Amino acid sequence: MSLIFGLINRFYLKGADDVITKFLNKEFKEDEILEKSSDFAKIGLRTLVFAYRTLTEEEFETFIKEYNKENNSNALKLILY
Repeated sequence: MSLIFGLINRFYLKGADDVITKFLNKEFKEDEILEKSSDFAKIGLRTLVFAYRTLTEEEFETFIKEYNKENNSNALKLILY
């Protein structure tokens, strides 16, 4: 699942560690995140990883247009603005 908050143009993504780490930039060490997640799993804990990216105004507007076109709706725009 992912969310975009329109007031700050921030895109949030959550999911399994092995999926989310594919979206991280190079400053984050994928191996470290997967290792920590594995450590939690070894003691019976489930993990969920969150990531975010601040969108430019252009990226945000493009997303809204594409989303509304695919869903034939302006509902998302009304929620986000």
